[in-house]
Amino acid sequence: MIKWQKTMLKKMIGKVFNDIADAMETGQFGEKVRVGLTTLGSEHGVENLVKGAELAQKGILLLK
Repeated sequence: MIKWQKTMLKKMIGKVFNDIADAMETGQFGEKVRVGLTTLGSEHGVENLVKGAELAQKGILLLK
């Protein structure tokens, strides 16, 4: 393995361990994803979309 490859590998492994440590401290694994909703013209209705967005933000998952 070439020296620069070893350096990159060590940096990648270090980032993984830092990500794991952050996730253990915060309880959040992975990066947050921003989602946009289009309410006008939706067959689900504005109230249902807003309620669903609020539940998703709180981390509540409802499956039927």
